[in-house]
Amino acid sequence: MSPSLKLLATATVLAAAASAQCFSPTGTSIVPLLSPTLTYPVDDEGLSSAILLPFSFPIGGSSYDYIAVGSNGEIYFTDSTGVPNLPVNFGVTYVGALTQGSPRICAFGDDLEALPAGGWDIKVDDTVGGEVKISWEHVHYYFSSGADDFGMSITLYAGGSVRFDYSNGNWDNGAMYSLAGIGGGNNIGSTAPSSDLNFPGSSGAVGTVYQTGFAPWDLDNQGILFVPNMSGGYDWVVACGTPPNPPAYTQAYGQGCYDTSTFQSVYSYFTDATASQVLGGQSFTFIPGGTNYTMIAGGAPFVAPTGAAVDLLLTDDSEIAVTPSLPFNYLGTTPIATLSVNSNGFVNMAGTGVNYIYCYGSTYELLNANAPSFRANADYNPGATGSGHVYSEEIGGVLYVTWSGVYRYGNTTPETMQIQLDLASGMVTIVFGTMATTGYGLVVGYAPTGPCLDSGGINLATDLPVTTGVDLLAPAMALSADPAPVSTGTTGTTVTIQVDYSPEVVPGSGFVADLLIFSFSQNPGLDMTFLGAPGCFLYVSSLDLTLAIVGPAGPQTMAFNVPPGVSALTEVFVQAAALAPVNAFGVATSNGVKLFISDN
Repeated sequence: MSPSLKLLATATVLAAAASAQCFSPTGTSIVPLLSPTLTYPVDDEGLSSAILLPFSFPIGGSSYDYIAVGSNGEIYFTDSTGVPNLPVNFGVTYVGALTQGSPRICAFGDDLEALPAGGWDIKVDDTVGGEVKISWEHVHYYFSSGADDFGMSITLYAGGSVRFDYSNGNWDNGAMYSLAGIGGGNNIGSTAPSSDLNFPGSSGAVGTVYQTGFAPWDLDNQGILFVPNMSGGYDWVVACGTPPNPPAYTQAYGQGCYDTSTFQSVYSYFTDATASQVLGGQSFTFIPGGTNYTMIAGGAPFVAPTGAAVDLLLTDDSEIAVTPSLPFNYLGTTPIATLSVNSNGFVNMAGTGVNYIYCYGSTYELLNANAPSFRANADYNPGATGSGHVYSEEIGGVLYVTWSGVYRYGNTTPETMQIQLDLASGMVTIVFGTMATTGYGLVVGYAPTGPCLDSGGINLATDLPVTTGVDLLAPAMALSADPAPVSTGTTGTTVTIQVDYSPEVVPGSGFVADLLIFSFSQNPGLDMTFLGAPGCFLYVSSLDLTLAIVGPAGPQTMAFNVPPGVSALTEVFVQAAALAPVNAFGVATSNGVKLFISDN
């Protein structure tokens, strides 16, 4: 067992024998606290001089011999000057403040000050070998009435472990935002998500871990132990006190049947250049079918422009008309004599001035264009200094439009992409070469004249082939529930359960008949093909309660009353079934929904 796991296991065992009061300040007052400004007193925005540790403390990839202690519940790791890099006044309340500059640790980062009634103090205790404990006693929130009164401590251990302990005081600070965590400095983990320190966890390889949230603060009367792991981050466990129950929630799982939606467009959206890098070296072909296109993976290889290629002289956000030797046979049925090429990575089935020019990886502009287009649309700028250009060339009845080493706006990585249009057949192939690692989004796809329904996009790695059709929105049955099912000793929640997209009992009748099935056990998804319902799955394991909903087609809702006194952590699983002639069994089913009942 690794050292961190051993220490965490020991802490878990000892937690059962922990005293009722986790926080117990000891030590002597820090003297003096200095005010970094002339405006605020030291009990509001104070910072200590350098405090020598009895050992070098490892954090953020370095070791430190000194700390400086702030009045807002934080310590900074410094040198003998005691001046941290980029100190934070008014409290460390967000991850950016936790990770900037010097490493820092916050037991409770907020805008704190001394309790008006007195007795306020910050203490340091290094009398126990191998550890240093810093305590804040009788503090409250700035601008509060003083009814809040709490304390907390940070204990540093020689091996790099850290412990937070919190008093059982009044922590409710209204709408203030607070933070507890360890920051490795130098922006380590500046994009890491907030964790819930009430439950054991790990930051993996990230040397920053934190919890943020609005009041009431939910770590009161607890102790949290953090241990460096073997990956460079921290593992943690509740080492004292009893954490609250996990909050109530609803969670959808599985899928309904049957989704018969069709769309006249097809596209995939990549959020940024890093995501669109996966396109490098790939190609995609659109095969005409008279009234639609089928998009498949693969196709003709990249064809490098020859000396006869025409430089279209495109600049940033520009377009130009191109007239091939014979019309492009759009859809295999509709000749288009003049096309237009946009610098931002697409070819329109119309001349210039028809489709919007200023498109930067925009699904909206694809789906709402005034003329059909084929797109590998990003914010390209062939007019940038050093950028490659866009060329057109006709070889063997195929029009090749090539973005050759073109920059995206704001970067200097040359990208190469080509749209090939087979003039006689109407087939189109998009071939990707080198892609950038920085820049904005990119849209790959095709749409006819808009407006088109938005399919939500596809995954090019798993969803192809896709054939476009008419716009028809007929999604699979869907079940949802809201709000979260909270049950306390005196109150319960009314949860609204909603069924969407139920098929009609008789097509055209305008009525649906649904059955809500409640179960205390979950089925991972039993394939109902053997019952004559292929593509449908059962997500409940028993019929503990059933409720019928009959009514006009459209969303169906039912109020489900969770009574007071339900044991926290109770799970209820729900699924809907509709009577309809959609298969031999005569039933369509929805996804499942888990109702996780708790007291908060």
